[in-house]
This record gives sequence, C-alpha cells and structure tokens, in this order.
Amino acid sequence: MAKHDLSSHHFQQKISTFCEVRIAPVASKRVVESIRPYLIGLVIHRRPPPIVNRRMDWTAIGQACGIEGEMTAELKRQLRPGLDAIIRWLPR
Repeated sequence: MAKHDLSSHHFQQKISTFCEVRIAPVASKRVVESIRPYLIGLVIHRRPPPIVNRRMDWTAIGQACGIEGEMTAELKRQLRPGLDAIIRWLPR
C-alpha cells in the first residue's frame, strides 16, 4: 500500500474516532451516521468542506449530510475542529 493511501486510511480512522468522541455526545445516532461518511468522503476525495467568505458554509454541509434542520450551534461547535483538521490535512 502506498504511503499516500496509508496516510488517508489512518486519517479516516481518526475522523471516525472524532465522530464518536465529539459528535455522538451532542447529536442523534442518525446525525452521527450522516456526518461520518460525509467527513470521510472529504478525506477520500481530498476536498475541503464548503467555505463561503472564509467561513464554513453550514447550509451546504447540512444539505450534503441530509441534516439541514439538525445543525444546532452545539453541533457546529463540535464539528468545526474536525473540518479544520481536514483542511490542514489536505495538500496545499
């Protein structure tokens, strides 16, 4: 397995753990199971989360996860570090 693939696989595992530790305590199981594949998809496809005017586009993120009505302020606050980590992980 290429080093690039190992890095991606390792980071996907970290994102999955992040969802269990940070997202699960503040959201329903359905929300967690909607967010996890979205975040892992960003890693697999090496794409940043949607950003508008240098801010997270929470509407687009909610729509992509299918949880538009469940994006509470607390969920956003807990989700932000994971999205920031993905942005930092991506190659420049």
